[in-house]
Amino acid sequence: MAAGTSSTRTSQAGIRFDLSVHPDVRVLSFTLSRMAGELDDMSMLFESLGEAFKRSMTKQFDSQGSWGSGGWAPLSPAYRAWKLAHGYPGVIGVRTGALKAAMTGGEGYTQAITKHTASFGLGGGPAAEYGHFFDKVRPVIRLPRSQAPAWGKIAHQWMATEARTAGWGRV
Repeated sequence: MAAGTSSTRTSQAGIRFDLSVHPDVRVLSFTLSRMAGELDDMSMLFESLGEAFKRSMTKQFDSQGSWGSGGWAPLSPAYRAWKLAHGYPGVIGVRTGALKAAMTGGEGYTQAITKHTASFGLGGGPAAEYGHFFDKVRPVIRLPRSQAPAWGKIAHQWMATEARTAGWGRV
C-alpha cells in the first residue's frame, strides 16, 4: 500500500485536504477484513513493535524529550544545582537511571504480549511511582509523527509474511 498524492486547498470554509490511497480503500479494506478472519496470533507483530518502542524510548530519553515530546520541561535551577552537587547528571529524566531503564528494556521494564494484545513500558520496581509523577510534568510516551511510517512498515512486513504463509501471495 502506498499513499498517493495529497493536496491542500484553502477555501472560504477553511482548509480542505485531499488524499488518495493506492490501492483503493475498498480493496485495502477487503484485504484487511479477509486477513483479520484468518489472523489468530499477532504476537510476532507485537514483539517487533516492542523492540521499536524500546528504541523510541531510548531516543526520547537521550534527547531529554525533544525527539517525541517537543522537549521536556526544564529542571528548576535549584533542583539542577542539587543534582549536580550530589553527583547526579544534570539532565532531565535521569537521576539514578531507573526510569530510563524501565522505559527502554532494563530493570523495571514490562512487556506483556498475548495473541491479540500487547503492552510495553513501565512495570514495577524502583521507577514505578516516580515514573507516573514524571509523566504528568514531562510526557514520556509521545512519539513524533515521523515514526508513523516506521511503525506502519513493521505492520506491513508482518502482514506480508502472514499473507505469504497463508498462501495469499504478495500483499
